[in-house]
Amino acid sequence: MHRNPVVLSALTGSVVMIDDFEIVGPRWHAFAQAAARSGLGACRVFPLRLTERPLGALAVFTTDPWNSRPRDNAFGQSLADLAAIALWMPDVDGRSEAETVAAQHVLASCAPIEQACGVIAELDQVDIYSAMKALAARAQARGMTVARNAEHVVEDPEFR
Repeated sequence: MHRNPVVLSALTGSVVMIDDFEIVGPRWHAFAQAAARSGLGACRVFPLRLTERPLGALAVFTTDPWNSRPRDNAFGQSLADLAAIALWMPDVDGRSEAETVAAQHVLASCAPIEQACGVIAELDQVDIYSAMKALAARAQARGMTVARNAEHVVEDPEFR
């Protein structure tokens, strides 16, 4: 049995979620204790995979419990997907069509989020960081992903 969630995610290609290092089951107890002693509160580990083949893992740690504020898992997985593409490509000239399509898909899902943040920042007169937090909070309240919420905001700024 793996005692480290990063190793488990890297080997199996699964997402590992530890919502609160203070409240954790026996499987991750030693890992959570060490992380909590370091001042961490929670983590999500997203697999790096390309065409469903695990390549590694991207760990995102927080200093507070994961669900203490809006956080979008889709964004974390998108970052992991981009990292997998970058690691898989030995050079730009060696890209296969599938890798190019995968990179375009991940990048295309980021564009509406960036656009929606710009819309919210401009219309609500806030900085980009505050706009991103507002977009994520509204997505969570609406029960949708940040990417889907962003698409709605770009289509109709009043949706913000």
